[in-house]
Amino acid sequence: MPTTIPEKIKRLLWDSKIEDISLTNNAQYIIERVLEYGDLSEDKWMIETFSKDAIIKTITESKRLSAKTANYYAHIYNINPVQIECLRNPYTQKQNRF
Repeated sequence: MPTTIPEKIKRLLWDSKIEDISLTNNAQYIIERVLEYGDLSEDKWMIETFSKDAIIKTITESKRLSAKTANYYAHIYNINPVQIECLRNPYTQKQNRF
């Protein structure tokens, strides 16, 4: 597991002090940001850096993911949408980006 956060990931953590973020202690936060705002290269980094179990746990337990993101990754990781917390109880506001 890498010990530093690469530049391409730092842009996703715009509201945090990078020096205060740990890949180990803040894994869920980092995974959430990559899932929600990352591109394919950042997804690849996430998959190489964190275990599949950690990614699935974040998808199922997160209250910060949008419904669109949660549904997409439920399909990718073959997760029943009923198991995903943010789909059972919407915690984020609907985004009208598209």
